[in-house]
Amino acid sequence: MKNPDRVDLNQTPAGLVVAKFWKQDGREVPHPDGANVSTEYDLEAAVAWLQANGYTVRCWPGGARGWKGSPWPIRTRGQIARRRQEVEAMVRRGVLPQGFSFTSLDFALDM
Repeated sequence: MKNPDRVDLNQTPAGLVVAKFWKQDGREVPHPDGANVSTEYDLEAAVAWLQANGYTVRCWPGGARGWKGSPWPIRTRGQIARRRQEVEAMVRRGVLPQGFSFTSLDFALDM
């Protein structure tokens, strides 16, 4: 498989890392061995590989997203507004992930 245009990485509470691969036009690309979820993935090692292979990576607690080259928005204006509302509700409930920071959060690119 040619390197995907975007890679999304998220770690579940059970420690599994979910990896999804995308083309720039929004089509999901299947992982060549079918292993999109694995206990064998290491989030930090995956981020290091992306950075070493020309991806721009944005990280947050328990996840990361890498773009081949420069980042581009992954959400529409409406999706950004909904995601902001979801996070605001999480703040009100006090259920944000440990280490979560709003200082560099961009709803068009992150989470």
